[in-house]
Amino acid sequence: MVLISQTADQAKLHFKNLRRELETNELLKRDLGPFQEQDEWNSCSIVIPKYNAKIIAVSKDMSFRGVRHGRYRPNLIIADDIENSDSVKSEKSRDDTYKWFTDEVLPLGDQNTKVVIVGNLLHEDSLLKRLESEINNGSRTGIFRQYPIINEETNEISWLGKYPDMKAIEEEKLRVGSIFAWLREYLLRIVDERAPVINQNQIHYYDQLPEILRNQSYSYVAGVDLAISEKDSGDFTALVSAKVIGSSENQKIYILPNPVNIRQPLEETANRMESICKVNEGKYSNKFYFESDILQGVLATQLRGKGIDTVSVTIRKDKRTRLELSSPMIYEGKVLFPKHGCEELLNQVLNFGVTKHDDVCDALTVLILGIIEKPPNNGQQVMFIKHDFYDRAPISRSHGWGPGITSSIEFRGDEIHSRY
Repeated sequence: MVLISQTADQAKLHFKNLRRELETNELLKRDLGPFQEQDEWNSCSIVIPKYNAKIIAVSKDMSFRGVRHGRYRPNLIIADDIENSDSVKSEKSRDDTYKWFTDEVLPLGDQNTKVVIVGNLLHEDSLLKRLESEINNGSRTGIFRQYPIINEETNEISWLGKYPDMKAIEEEKLRVGSIFAWLREYLLRIVDERAPVINQNQIHYYDQLPEILRNQSYSYVAGVDLAISEKDSGDFTALVSAKVIGSSENQKIYILPNPVNIRQPLEETANRMESICKVNEGKYSNKFYFESDILQGVLATQLRGKGIDTVSVTIRKDKRTRLELSSPMIYEGKVLFPKHGCEELLNQVLNFGVTKHDDVCDALTVLILGIIEKPPNNGQQVMFIKHDFYDRAPISRSHGWGPGITSSIEFRGDEIHSRY
């Protein structure tokens, strides 16, 4: 068994605690002892001769490639708290940790080796979250489990032996003091202690959608953030729709009320998008922006088969960076929100990094960044076509048409209005 920690000091502390348990626990001593302590490669290890077994504690910065006990590779690898707040700050550092795990840790084992990764969720792009994503999309085998101190939806306490009731939970929360530490360490939330990206006074609102002016283009678009899990603790599938009016510098993005924010199967998501298309202008007039990954690509392909316009957008994994890149459009009033119907969306935007879920905020950033990267083709326009009748035009007795009368035809979406 190999126990991996982030630093040498942590490895020594884990090994010290393990050794103390083996030496003082009479049941373990009787079943497993005697023990032989060893010190190899500046790491701590102990051998159990009775079973020809070995336990070794190492740190992340040590070289342990090819470690064996006799002819045996490790059949249990435990990586405990191999990330901290500093190691997840930069994308390069997160990439390095992931590469180290896949290149150094996984090759240690054999076909039947069990690998257990334990830790808190420190970043949405941390090693644990990357592994969770890969397990969910089917590109890696494994099980991802979370055990917060309390289930916020059911109020069930996970550790009744230590916290028998809600009073004990509240006392512990007061003892911790820091709301960020409480959310991160006890509720397993990914929190951001930095200043908010967007403040309330930077949000622009509209009372009602403006009328489309002559020769003004418009289109309907939506940003999509898919979730595969339907569990009570899983993420939501979110879809934020907008009406885009104008183009280039004069473009305005009007976020439509009541965005989709629900746990549902992929097929239901596809049906809902199809329904949205039929409602808006009575035909497939929408453009849906998806993040370019495997799961999103599957649904996008299904929708394209139904004639629905889908666009793959390259989105950064760092959610805060996504929101920061989207924020100038919000600051400048190019993105406007309805006064009612987007309360949860605005809550996630304004309290980014603290709210339990951020799915509709993610869908919003996919929408905005998608419009920036691949603007919609605003093909629908309101335009006026006028022509004059000849002087010798026939006279209609019912309408009284005569020479010199002008008619105009207005095209508004799919409707045609005639004026005389």
